[in-house]
Amino acid sequence: MKENKWVLGLIGIILAAAIWYIYPILFPKQVESTSQEYVQATKLIKEGKLEEARPLLMKGIVKEPGEGKYHFALGNIARQQNKLEEALAQYDQTIQKTPGTTEAYNNKAGILMLQNKPDEALTIIELGLQQNPAFQDLLFKKGQLLYVKKDYAQAIAVLQPLSSDPNYVEAYRFVGLCLREQQKYDQAVEQLQVYLQKTPQTTKGRVEVEQVVAAMQAQVSLIK
Repeated sequence: MKENKWVLGLIGIILAAAIWYIYPILFPKQVESTSQEYVQATKLIKEGKLEEARPLLMKGIVKEPGEGKYHFALGNIARQQNKLEEALAQYDQTIQKTPGTTEAYNNKAGILMLQNKPDEALTIIELGLQQNPAFQDLLFKKGQLLYVKKDYAQAIAVLQPLSSDPNYVEAYRFVGLCLREQQKYDQAVEQLQVYLQKTPQTTKGRVEVEQVVAAMQAQVSLIK
């Protein structure tokens, strides 16, 4: 199928809307802690009282210098303040002290993706998946990066199992784009149509997805 510049331009818009779609600042789901400082600090962070939380976390580090959870929370504060290098340093401390904190790998990878450092992001994702191979946010990010690296078959293998989860409906968009790159246009249209069915009209990049689907359908009908 010969692509025109108009369709290629639409793909660029779709990717700009979708490529780093999921970037949550995660907290570990289960942290057993008797530290009142940590409990109070995380509560303040969730309330948006970042500067009030910081001294409590610093106090916690003094009390428990080998514990990574304080650095993790400080990383989240730095991320919310857009101090990305500081956040990366804190997540590194978390990983060094508490390597099982998979959320630290996830949040670090998200920053590296925002900084357009895909190779570094993929490296940290793989390390995180060694800790928890089923961690969905890391798997989604891995799929995104594999698409960027044009490893479409592997991207599909990673993303397709996630697409059944409503939290990862964006997987349909990436799987559809991967199939398009593989010139499997009927399957690409099918995946992108499912994506359109499952997303609200206001979704960023949705109009361009609709236009790409229509263009592929028109081209396929001409070939047939």
